[in-house]
Amino acid sequence: MAASSSCCTRKIADPLTNLPNRTLLVERVASALGKSGRQPGYEFAVMLLDIDRFKMINDSLGHLVGDELLVGLARRLKEIDHEFAAMLVRFGGDQFAILVDDVTGLSHVKNAARWVQQCLETPFSLEGHDVFCSMSIGIVLGRGAREVEDVLGDAETAMHRAKALGGGRSEIFDNELRKQWRPRSLLPAQGQPRQWAHHGI
Repeated sequence: MAASSSCCTRKIADPLTNLPNRTLLVERVASALGKSGRQPGYEFAVMLLDIDRFKMINDSLGHLVGDELLVGLARRLKEIDHEFAAMLVRFGGDQFAILVDDVTGLSHVKNAARWVQQCLETPFSLEGHDVFCSMSIGIVLGRGAREVEDVLGDAETAMHRAKALGGGRSEIFDNELRKQWRPRSLLPAQGQPRQWAHHGI
């Protein structure tokens, strides 16, 4: 029984940060979509967070520092669980995701994104270096009876928009973004980058 439990934990937890991983996020988003279909007025949101210039940090300071930065970010951002009734997830690579439950309005999600950016104002002390980082954040509100891949794809679209505008900011998905960014593939295998056609930005 213990071995089976450990195996299940590994499937839903990221080994580096010990956060829930993308597998659990997909399950929870599917559950939230089902709940939104059953309960009028219920709303949730997904935020996709991408570390700006993470490759530069890895290349200049080494992968050990890069891993320590991911762990440090996980430790700081984990408090969002209590601040906003949200779940922080290691989405993969240099990306995290946040599932915000029982959203009370757009300002609720904007405040959560602002809280994330405030967490990054203090540098991380890693291997004798003060490392500053910022994040590009894409936000999607879980309205309507859509599929999980649509929700996550829209969050990623908004995140790419935030990155294209210089990073260190958040963008909320809307229909205008759908026209300007066209994903060529949705939810590739974990660790594989998605490809995007960029129009008009």
